[in-house]
Amino acid sequence: NLLANSNIKEKVELNVITDRYGYMLLNKYIKRNTEKYLRKLSIKTNFFEWSRENLENVCLNSDLAIIPIDLKDPMMLGKPENKLILLWRMGLPAIVGGTPSYIKIMKEVNQNNYITKKSDWIPKLNELIDSKSKREIAGMEGFNYVCKNYNKEKFIKKWENLFNSIGFSI
Repeated sequence: NLLANSNIKEKVELNVITDRYGYMLLNKYIKRNTEKYLRKLSIKTNFFEWSRENLENVCLNSDLAIIPIDLKDPMMLGKPENKLILLWRMGLPAIVGGTPSYIKIMKEVNQNNYITKKSDWIPKLNELIDSKSKREIAGMEGFNYVCKNYNKEKFIKKWENLFNSIGFSI
């Protein structure tokens, strides 16, 4: 556990929002109780089962989001940026695993809060934990980006372009 063996162990309280059960071994063979697993960690951790309400409540009471990605898993490299967009929509700054989609969107916002090497997690976490102003700026930049690029008008335009590209005129 990277956090448990670091100098920020006492500064961090993890709020994990996910499914109650997850599967290991090809994501379908060995069922694991997430809450039980989290209790074994040597860092203060709170489990919240995935729901829209839990996401909103936890994000409103959090300073920073972490989206860890196992970059050694080729399947994970194709993950889209939807979680980050969701967090930014709530104004929450985030540190993310350096998948191509996360790196692309972070660069569009002029942020470098993505991690490509395991050894970079703790320094980046320390940087944002220790600076309220950096967290506020990162959250606001993300929020502004989402408002500008992921609004209703943009979605309607993308759908129009899609239909036009296949010969339907809207």
